[in-house]
Amino acid sequence: MHSQSAIAHSALLDGIASGAYAPGEKLNEVNVAQSLGISRNTLREAFATLVSEGLLERIPNRGVFIAEPTREDLADMYAARTVLEPGALLWGQRKGLDKLEGIVSTAEDLRDSVGSHATDEHIRAIADANQDFHRAIVASAGSEGLNQSMDRILAQMRLGFARANRLNHEFHVEFIAQNRTVTDLIAEERWQEAASQLARFLQRTGDNIERYFG
Repeated sequence: MHSQSAIAHSALLDGIASGAYAPGEKLNEVNVAQSLGISRNTLREAFATLVSEGLLERIPNRGVFIAEPTREDLADMYAARTVLEPGALLWGQRKGLDKLEGIVSTAEDLRDSVGSHATDEHIRAIADANQDFHRAIVASAGSEGLNQSMDRILAQMRLGFARANRLNHEFHVEFIAQNRTVTDLIAEERWQEAASQLARFLQRTGDNIERYFG
């Protein structure tokens, strides 16, 4: 991918993963190109890559839209994550896992301070912390290739979770306790237990998210 196109791809991927774009949202080519400081031809290269990755959808005579993952997309994503994340703990370099304590503590403090009065901004902050947790798990393996794969997965995950969050405002809060369990096991270097618990949590979430796509 052309360097400018790669930068645009990365910026759009980060935007999707952060929740800056909503599923079904139309992207105005002129506005996006201007905001990124690139030509429309370069932007189209980035769009084409994101379409191939299932994050954008090009509809003839209508334009380019943020994709909404299907039930099948999410099932595939969780199948990948259930191999990738526990595998990083078992066989990776285990770099930077000390970050997990701060990430989870931040989410816990936010959850405990707002209680049942969480606003959309609070929920987004908790969702960001949850993503940071899973990104750090994969990053600990020490592989740039796996990091790039996880970036795409996190973007797709954020789009899929948008539907769940609309139907259940507390959806993201449920993961904080799970992340605490895994973090404590990692701190004690109980790698097999941490990986097993993480795999179990991922499988459970993958099964539970089905109800939001009925």
